[in-house]
Amino acid sequence: MATIEFTTHDDDAFQRVADLVTGELSGAMSPGELDSRYRSHHPGDDDRLQLFEVDAPANAIFNAHSHAEDEIILVVEGELRAGSHVVGPGGSMYVPGGTVYSFRAGPDGLRFFNFRPRLDATYRTARDTLDAR
Repeated sequence: MATIEFTTHDDDAFQRVADLVTGELSGAMSPGELDSRYRSHHPGDDDRLQLFEVDAPANAIFNAHSHAEDEIILVVEGELRAGSHVVGPGGSMYVPGGTVYSFRAGPDGLRFFNFRPRLDATYRTARDTLDAR
């Protein structure tokens, strides 16, 4: 029988992204990405959903990149700006796996939830994504 799982704000504290990534990956990320804070709600695995939260400082730029899995980004505070699109609280952005995208936080910052169908810790630069095709 399946088990229902719950998380609370007390379960996992936010961690700076810069404290979680190392080496080549940290060199691919922008200062705004590295200064963002990350908190896992449901870590996921090969057969389980993944949900995490990101809190980005004002005007943080997220460099062009892709992930292996599809994802949905749900904005809960601030603004996500992707090209001419401005997504505010309650709005979302769906990104198919393997699609290169970038965005930045608005002037008041950005907090969002990221949902993926399974564990996906990939972060491919735009060049790496194109080279893999």
